[in-house]
Amino acid sequence: MRKLLIVFMVLVVSAFTFAGGSPAEESTSATDEEFVLGETPLTFSFFDVSDVFAGHDYGVDYQGEAWIKENLLVDMELIGSGGAAEQKFSTMIIDGDLPDRLSINRNQLPQLVEAGLVVPLDDYLEGSYFLESMGTGAIDMLRSEDGKLYQYPQWMITRESGNGNGGWLIQKSIHDALGNPPVETFDQLYDYLNLVSREYPDMIPLAVTQNFTGGYVIFTGFAEDMLYDYIASFKAIPEGDELTSIFKSDVFEEALLYTARLFREGLIDPDSFTINRSQDLERLPDVAVVASNNIAMRGRETRGVLQQEDPSNDWIPIWPIRKEGLDPDRVFPNSYNTLGGRINVISSSAENPEGVFRFMDWLFSPYGALVNWFGPPGLYWEDGDFTPEGYPVNFSEDWFSDPADVIRFVGTNRTGIGNTALVDGMSEYFYSIDPSFVNWTKNTQITVAWQTSKDRTEFTNVIPATDSDEGIIFQEIEDIFDEMYSRAMFASSDAEVLSILADADSEADDAGFDQLLDYMTEIWQRDKERLEDL
Repeated sequence: MRKLLIVFMVLVVSAFTFAGGSPAEESTSATDEEFVLGETPLTFSFFDVSDVFAGHDYGVDYQGEAWIKENLLVDMELIGSGGAAEQKFSTMIIDGDLPDRLSINRNQLPQLVEAGLVVPLDDYLEGSYFLESMGTGAIDMLRSEDGKLYQYPQWMITRESGNGNGGWLIQKSIHDALGNPPVETFDQLYDYLNLVSREYPDMIPLAVTQNFTGGYVIFTGFAEDMLYDYIASFKAIPEGDELTSIFKSDVFEEALLYTARLFREGLIDPDSFTINRSQDLERLPDVAVVASNNIAMRGRETRGVLQQEDPSNDWIPIWPIRKEGLDPDRVFPNSYNTLGGRINVISSSAENPEGVFRFMDWLFSPYGALVNWFGPPGLYWEDGDFTPEGYPVNFSEDWFSDPADVIRFVGTNRTGIGNTALVDGMSEYFYSIDPSFVNWTKNTQITVAWQTSKDRTEFTNVIPATDSDEGIIFQEIEDIFDEMYSRAMFASSDAEVLSILADADSEADDAGFDQLLDYMTEIWQRDKERLEDL
């Protein structure tokens, strides 16, 4: 079964402004007046169907969580996956023992709706921050076939600029030692990797990181407006008003041949298909160039090792490498969905579904996001004046002077909620005050990653439900693609790569890819029309 790549994020809800007063006083827009967030105790269980997420005791390690537990009277039982999230989820369904709240992929929802295992959220929308910030048009795009709303998306974006963490890194000391040659095009990258190979034979010239995600980043540089999701998620590329097979794409073929050549010539880490996360991070300090869907995380977690040997060394984020002749401002290794990525649902076994919804909404509201991500009021920021965007004017200098202390208390997504506009916007706010206030990760995002990200909201619903006819075909296409891609990397020549690609194209046709593409195109065109009306 397909291994789900999880970015742990989630729901939200509760009309909460910065007009002053306590959170409980400002979160009373429940349809049932008996429940008031902050007055009525709320305890519920939460499971993220992800092998990334681990269970823990809520409200123990982070001051924001502790404040929520004490002031809002909310306690969560956070259930870990034990490294087998999908299997655990299946067992929960079979046993009829679902937790109160779940974080899942969007295409897993139809099965839960059909089985009556999740609660519609429509009765709780009035007065919610969700409705206020996203609007009815966006929410209508999230409704299920029965017309009801069951999902509360993770990391929705209520601002004009997007987000993302992918792209390219180059190791500063190696680049300096080699004379800082330009590495802007794929021809220049090829020459640079060969130079590294000659001058530093013990180094890995290019790492594409765990699960070969860097290969997909390479793909985005072979045509303008070519999204990472076309290869990583959809296996389809728009041509005019239709989605077409990636196996028939000239752009994909060219990118595949280039990437396979690098791999064949020993310029890419040969273990890229088999390494786990810890092995990936362990070897990165011995890498000259990195291509990844998450350079922000990988750079943050390994730059300290670089600087142990040379304090002046670092990872330098570079503008996306591209094919000669392309507009550098139209190459996008990152994309974003204003309606979020994964989704949260409330199970029908929840004793207080409205309470769960209200708490999620509060976490998504500006005030809730501040508490969850930047600590409780009085620690690094004070209640009172806020900018029009919702950022506190009175932000303590301690935030900027003691980053090691700050990271222990804030930036936790263990609540399963993220407000992209607030969290990313806050970073840009700090950066505008003084770039030195922003750490390496945020600087990388602000100066490169977020500027090379493209809106993909129109593709929100194109991946079919897992148990539908198209969903079954989709899974088969993914399996065909994965096998083709790995075989192509180990091919002995360009001719063999093309033969492998042709075989995969034929297999995809036999699997019914045309039927799937027709379905995806229909959904895509429908949602494009909906977006035009927002």
